[in-house]
Amino acid sequence: EEEEEDEFVPWKDDDIPDEFKCPISLEIMMDPVLLNDGFYYDNECIVDWLQQHNRSPMTNLTIERPRITRDHVLRAKIQEWIESQWELYHEQEEN
Repeated sequence: EEEEEDEFVPWKDDDIPDEFKCPISLEIMMDPVLLNDGFYYDNECIVDWLQQHNRSPMTNLTIERPRITRDHVLRAKIQEWIESQWELYHEQEEN
């Protein structure tokens, strides 16, 4: 069992826009992908999920041929949001 250490981040879970959260981990997606169930997931989470299930974690419907597509636009938006949160944090630190 790996223990995940909580790294400091300058935001609360409630601050994270829902579209940036993986519905499996409820964490911010670092590598967002679109599954052919129409939902976004963090790549690592959905790959793990699909190794054990043949159903969508969101709809519970069977996925015969799972297809995962990386979303570079969403990834860039998430990275921008993270950077802006850090900038705000550093500005507040200086004041």
